[in-house]
Amino acid sequence: MLAKLLAPGRYLARCLGSGAPPTRGVLQQIQAATWAFAKHLSSNARDPGAATHGPPYWHRQQLNLLQRASHQHGIASNFTTRLQHSSRGGKSPPSASPADSIRALGKQKRWQDAFNIFNAISKPTALEARALLATMAYNHQPRHAMTALRRLQGSGAMISHDYELAIQAHEKGLPFEAMELLREMKREGFRWTHRACSTVLQASGKAGRLNAALQLIKEMQGVGMSPNSLRVDFQILICNCVRDERVDDETRPGDSRGGSKMAMTLLQLMRDARLAPDVLNFNAALRVCARERNPVSATTIFQQMATQTERWQDALHIFNAISEPTALEVRALLKAMACSHQPQHAMIALRRLQVSGANSHDYELAIQAYENQLPFKAMELLREMKREGFGWTHRACSAVLLAFGKAGRLNAAVQLIKAMQEVGISPDKVDFLMLTTNCVRDERSEVVTPAGDSRGGSKMAIKLLQLMRDTRVAPDVKNFNAALKVCARERNPVNASIIFQQMATQGIVPDLQSWNTLLDTIGRAGQVELMLAKYREMCTSGQQPNRITLNTMLAHAAAAGRCGIVQDIWKEMHRLQLEPDVRSYTSRINFYATTKEPEKAEAVFAEMCQAANVKPNAFTFTSLMKAYIEVQRLDAAEQVISRMRSAGVQPSLPTWKSIIHAADTAGDLKRADQLYEDALLSGAIKPYRPWRSVKMKDASGNIQPNGTVMDLHKVNRGTGRAAIRHELRLRQSSASKRTNPLYIITGQGDGLLKAAVCDTLNAQGIHHLLPAAHPGRIIIPRSDA
Repeated sequence: MLAKLLAPGRYLARCLGSGAPPTRGVLQQIQAATWAFAKHLSSNARDPGAATHGPPYWHRQQLNLLQRASHQHGIASNFTTRLQHSSRGGKSPPSASPADSIRALGKQKRWQDAFNIFNAISKPTALEARALLATMAYNHQPRHAMTALRRLQGSGAMISHDYELAIQAHEKGLPFEAMELLREMKREGFRWTHRACSTVLQASGKAGRLNAALQLIKEMQGVGMSPNSLRVDFQILICNCVRDERVDDETRPGDSRGGSKMAMTLLQLMRDARLAPDVLNFNAALRVCARERNPVSATTIFQQMATQTERWQDALHIFNAISEPTALEVRALLKAMACSHQPQHAMIALRRLQVSGANSHDYELAIQAYENQLPFKAMELLREMKREGFGWTHRACSAVLLAFGKAGRLNAAVQLIKAMQEVGISPDKVDFLMLTTNCVRDERSEVVTPAGDSRGGSKMAIKLLQLMRDTRVAPDVKNFNAALKVCARERNPVNASIIFQQMATQGIVPDLQSWNTLLDTIGRAGQVELMLAKYREMCTSGQQPNRITLNTMLAHAAAAGRCGIVQDIWKEMHRLQLEPDVRSYTSRINFYATTKEPEKAEAVFAEMCQAANVKPNAFTFTSLMKAYIEVQRLDAAEQVISRMRSAGVQPSLPTWKSIIHAADTAGDLKRADQLYEDALLSGAIKPYRPWRSVKMKDASGNIQPNGTVMDLHKVNRGTGRAAIRHELRLRQSSASKRTNPLYIITGQGDGLLKAAVCDTLNAQGIHHLLPAAHPGRIIIPRSDA
């Protein structure tokens, strides 16, 4: 042991005496050897005689020597940190040390208490300074983070991770300070890390400094950082190419977001870096075009997306042109088909590789091809992977979990998690986050819920949170927020309160998104008083509300017709100096529509038009139309459509449904039919689903004859009746349409739409069928159509 220590020690002494820098390898050998020597002298359960030895004594000169070497040459020195603790009387650090207390308080967002504990320490060590640095980075307190960083520099125990934490503290609002720290990191002899650069990119993106972010990306590529690690960074930058409509602050000087033009520049930069943009990158760019209302750039991006996603066919043609493809070429085809989610061609490539010898990564790619469909096929591949002698990998299991989640097969996903535990694989937070998000069907989905769907709603979300704890995966605030969103979608404030209480029990401090989602859930359930009580609790906890918070409460109070509460929330918004946006004004207009006061609704609309940077949208006009519909003034309500078009706003589906249903309810069928034809020509209402004609099956699974398919499950009764009357007029005038059956999809729902459609058919003497195997479907046979 002494011989192992003395050789590099003599070399270090000669280097420091002559001024020549020792190599990194020698310094690492010294650290490893000295720590092994310390363990040899200290107590060790494997050495019965070690109990007689006292803790090793480290002379101050020894500490200074190692600190000086690590400081000058950038060597991480957890060893020297531990020695500093040992130098306090020769004792090891206590189990409940101040550093542990500082970290615990930091996770609870109690950074001030952590700072007080640190200041109470007479001579803080590097371990305690690093704990303070991590706490301030987590809570985004740059001033105190820099205090801790400078202390670590003074102690000579600096490592690259310390710079990463200090940069993280500057992530919100201080991009240039974060960039300066990144350059200082380089000057001090530390290499740039992806975490440090990614944090600076996020800070630049949030501040709108996209030009600075582009410059940093070029510098990152100049130092040899892998382009594959930049995909998420590009996604963040694209999302920040246009200012969020919910952001309260004004555009600052130097803001270089650039909108859709910058988004297209970033997509091109990805391609230049040989990093093909995926669907998430393209979708983010399309959202930028939507926010700035730029259909030209959106069409260009969509064409780029279609061109790139269809290139898998070109890859397949190139592969088929090879007379004798090698394993390398087959594996390249497998990867291309996996990224394009083409399971049929991916399986062909996999079977070819099995002949020459497939590996576990090949199975991972083949399973990835099934992510968007056929989850049980992916599960069968996972079982085949095991039969072929390959151990399950986390990537393969995660892809199957993703497939189960998208298909709504949550029970099968839970069974797979249990099987993963049996083979020693534990799902991570991202896997559980994805499953929790899919616990309830997306409201925008047009797909009818298939048989075997086991999403389970908030009950399943709570079950997944408990399963995380059982598998020793601690849920974070993102997992809890996803569960709260599930409760909001199904309007379940009881389970939302249970989840919120679990957050407090586990010591997780709810963030602003948690509070906003809880308030939204309670408001959707119509419990306005409880919503206000939770808002007061939120303010008491120290969480500062934003405009989204007040808009959420204002919308629910307006929908409930609570005049006094609406006025109080409006005053609270001005007290907090939150400027009302289009959603704020729309909620007030909707309130006066609920109380049947169209004149006051018009007054709020006029006030909104006079406000700076606020323009009415389709929801605003729909709420104004509702105010006239409630007092049965259909002429004024119909004029709102002309006012919308004059303002450059196209009537949306809810707008047309409101006015058509109002005319139908009032018995003005001629007006209702004319409005429906206008909506059909504008493209707002699209009831026909020709692609579903070949998928219609009877109770025995036999394919039904081709016909016309109308999907009405998203319209109201009045609009549904107008749609049926319109279709029957077309069938009467066209012999070719009468020779085909008519399939009407009403969905199950509460049965009111189905009853309304049946009444319309009965009134015109049209024979129709109600298949018991498909209760949400009405069939008009070809003979009677």
